[in-house]
Amino acid sequence: SYNQSIKLSKDENVKTKAHYSMAQIYDDVNQINPALDHYMSTVSHAGEAENIPAQSASLTKIGNIYTDMYDKEAFTYYETADELANETENYNLQGFVSSNTGKAYVKFDEPEKALKSYSKAVQDYTNAESPLKTAQNYVAAADIMVEFNNIDKAYKLLTKAQNYARKTDNLEYMHKINTKLNQLKELDVK
Repeated sequence: SYNQSIKLSKDENVKTKAHYSMAQIYDDVNQINPALDHYMSTVSHAGEAENIPAQSASLTKIGNIYTDMYDKEAFTYYETADELANETENYNLQGFVSSNTGKAYVKFDEPEKALKSYSKAVQDYTNAESPLKTAQNYVAAADIMVEFNNIDKAYKLLTKAQNYARKTDNLEYMHKINTKLNQLKELDVK
């Protein structure tokens, strides 16, 4: 169906969506080359349609694939995605790019850069009024602080995460944060 819509449509946004959907399918089943091809096609068609969010999201997904392959070329894609996202007032998109960049820095063992990316993601998701994603990025930053053995800072970050998580209906995530907070209390006491 997606291939048919690409062949039959003259609308660049339809082609953009079709390629993105196919890229996600290939990405989900770890078919790297077709996924990359479709994400690249998405970037191209989105450029023709002047659809900056689709370009940025696709470049981020390409960065994620390169990250999974432990290829630092990923950061070229994240950087371009970030530049495009910052041209918009779409804070969810900006947070998406920053959060994924942070995860990549963690994978490449660059915790300081990861913290900066998570900090930007928190700011973006706060501006987007997306409390769950804000909480998730605080948790990611807290996990890094635990690795640095900075229990006090990790606890403060988790407390902030809990405050944002309380604004959602996600009881499971609130429980996860509470568990982490309790574990940190035990570490701090010992």
